[in-house]
Amino acid sequence: MNKPLLHLFPGFGGSGLFFKWLQEALAPDVETITHVIPRHGPQDYDALTRHFAPQIDRPCFLLGESFSGPLTILLAKALPDRVHGLILSTSFAKSPYPPMIRELMVVGARFRSYLPFRKIFSNLSLIQGAPHPNADEIEAVMQQLSPEILRARTRACVHVDVSQTLTTLNQPVLIFKAKKDRAIGTGNFYPGTINQCRTIEMDCGHLLLQSKPREAAAEIKSFISKIG
Repeated sequence: MNKPLLHLFPGFGGSGLFFKWLQEALAPDVETITHVIPRHGPQDYDALTRHFAPQIDRPCFLLGESFSGPLTILLAKALPDRVHGLILSTSFAKSPYPPMIRELMVVGARFRSYLPFRKIFSNLSLIQGAPHPNADEIEAVMQQLSPEILRARTRACVHVDVSQTLTTLNQPVLIFKAKKDRAIGTGNFYPGTINQCRTIEMDCGHLLLQSKPREAAAEIKSFISKIG
């Protein structure tokens, strides 16, 4: 019997490297494909949907982490016959940031690579005691992104709102939320009504899939098995 297929779409850094602990926990029951967000070209969610849609070529499930949540929502809407279920981890359907600071975040993103204390910021806002990855690994990924790409990705996520699209999905949805998320906060960034939706909260920071890969994998396997 064929294994279920899960496409993994990474957070803001876009490398997919930090899925390895989740992949180990999912094996051998779930086949995974890790995607890399392009480091050139348009970074808006509509453009990324067009880029990745041809790669979703057989029945599967999608997981969108943080930045990639809106992308997977749009892919699930575009490919209802191929995408059987959607998993969103520490993510959002609408911008988690107040309107008054969104453009400031876009402007500031261009200068991230020049800011001091970047590793301290990663430890405080992302890692929050997670066993992996460490600040050096996160910084190595972020240093691969040009100021233009940093700005474009920031603009995409701080202005996004695909709430209406999410409410129209027919596929089941599993949402992971982190109780101590300092990167996007702990508010509700999803519409009030989502078809066939289950939300799981875990006691960790933003890097939920890296903090608790075994626990997350168990919930993902259960979610997939119920859909078939």
